[in-house]
Amino acid sequence: MARNRGLLIAPVLQHRFRPSVRAAVSLAASGELGKLCGVNCLIPWWRSQSYYDEPGQGSFSRDGGGVLLTQAIHTLDVLRALCGEIEIKAAQVSTSALHSMEGEDTACALGEFGVGAAPGTIMATTASFPGFSEIMTLIFERATVRLTEQGMQTFYQDGRTEELMDFSGGGGADPMAFDHANHRKLLSAFLDALEGKVSMEVDLSELIRTRDVIDKILAFRLGNPVS
Repeated sequence: MARNRGLLIAPVLQHRFRPSVRAAVSLAASGELGKLCGVNCLIPWWRSQSYYDEPGQGSFSRDGGGVLLTQAIHTLDVLRALCGEIEIKAAQVSTSALHSMEGEDTACALGEFGVGAAPGTIMATTASFPGFSEIMTLIFERATVRLTEQGMQTFYQDGRTEELMDFSGGGGADPMAFDHANHRKLLSAFLDALEGKVSMEVDLSELIRTRDVIDKILAFRLGNPVS
């Protein structure tokens, strides 16, 4: 619809504008680290029952589901940007005993990541009291890259360690505990694209591809995995 009407759409995937994420994506794509060999993504967040008692919170009709779409999507989008494609091979999706809600509060998945189909895991939950930082770990042939809300660390096998720390807050326990700097960068990039100065850095196709990963995980809750 946007293309037919000549409109621009900017999905709010603000984590793509973090300096550490941009650096990690560039490094992963450079080939300097060698082949991707393994991936682990852990999102151990916490939301109290009072959070889900708000009308529509965690519902399919308003939110489209639970933890995957309303919390984990930003981390999963960064993970996909780092790895390229993600193929979900198996998953478990459930609502734990800690919450009464329509959507899921816990999802675990096995996948294949990147062009080499590296094995890896994803776990996302809002049932991990009191809430902790998300951690993405990518194991390459020549180094391991670790991304958290604090920033990026690269551990090279030759003994070097590089860091790019850019703490931006996190949603481990407080859904509003984040800085707005990356949102400002996103809005600025959209305005530049609107004025024809640059092309869209993160366009709607990126959001659709990340949403596809979520849909493939959620399909296991319905007993109908998506090929």
